[in-house]
Amino acid sequence: MSNFDGIAKKIWAGIATDEELASVKPEDVWAIKADAEHVRFRANTSRKSADHEARTVEHVASDETPDRMGDVISVKGWSLDNFLKNPVLLRNHDGGALPLGLVTDVYKGRAGGKAALLAKSQFFPDEKQNEEGRLLARLVLDGDLPAVSVGFMPLKSERPSDEEERKALGLGEYGVFYRAAELLELSVVTVPANPSALMRRLDSMVEAGEVEKSLAAMVAKTFEPSSRVVVPVAKVESGTEAALERIELLLADIKTTFSAELAALKGQLEVELRGVSSRLSQADAKGDTQTPAPDSRAVDPQAFFRTAFGPVLSRAKEARNQ
Repeated sequence: MSNFDGIAKKIWAGIATDEELASVKPEDVWAIKADAEHVRFRANTSRKSADHEARTVEHVASDETPDRMGDVISVKGWSLDNFLKNPVLLRNHDGGALPLGLVTDVYKGRAGGKAALLAKSQFFPDEKQNEEGRLLARLVLDGDLPAVSVGFMPLKSERPSDEEERKALGLGEYGVFYRAAELLELSVVTVPANPSALMRRLDSMVEAGEVEKSLAAMVAKTFEPSSRVVVPVAKVESGTEAALERIELLLADIKTTFSAELAALKGQLEVELRGVSSRLSQADAKGDTQTPAPDSRAVDPQAFFRTAFGPVLSRAKEARNQ
């Protein structure tokens, strides 16, 4: 991947640094930002309110404050029609994961005296969430994760003609004014207002037994305070992505096989142990000192493991080597 391609993907993701922007021509920065074929991501760390009982939260999804890229998105120019056809609340822009909830309302209003795109969301009930979803919902409702990020496509971009116009529009040095943009998605993103405080909160939840250490570590791993946004810079290359998908499916297969086989083995061993106990009692009553032979799987658990899980592990090895 060339330096230009890498910076382009960072610009689209909203995490390019000033040094990276300065490393390419201003005309190229403008062309990258004006490109209407790639989804852009922009985070806003402003939560307005939350209702724990109703499991709802209201965010400032976007306003006209210059973002990290020095750009401004006009609130008046937001197009919402397509988003409202499927208004789900995602996690970290991951369209392949289970949504966290629904965006029940998104509208143009004001926040802090400024024009803003506001969004009200409702998290799904805990029983409809996985462990990560339940943890993220709690952290958002408690105010530990106040940020959301919009995924959008620029519809009309304007580049300031001179320094005076740039300042009048409130743009950064390499800023672009998005006169119109289409909202494609809204995500909860793991950008804490205070990363250290959130880490302490997760540690305390682990110590209290409220969350597994591995789950807390997985959420903490997504923090990226230096960039203030944690959305992926780019999609994984297609070949690697396909391999990862195969491995994920195999891991799910292994988990299912383990659960089923271990449950079956437990039942079989319980039956066998009851049989052995019964035969021993009968032998004692008859004065027979010969011990009944136990189930061969109890004598050689490795043989049982190879028989039960060998095919699955072989497929996993093949997927890893592809």
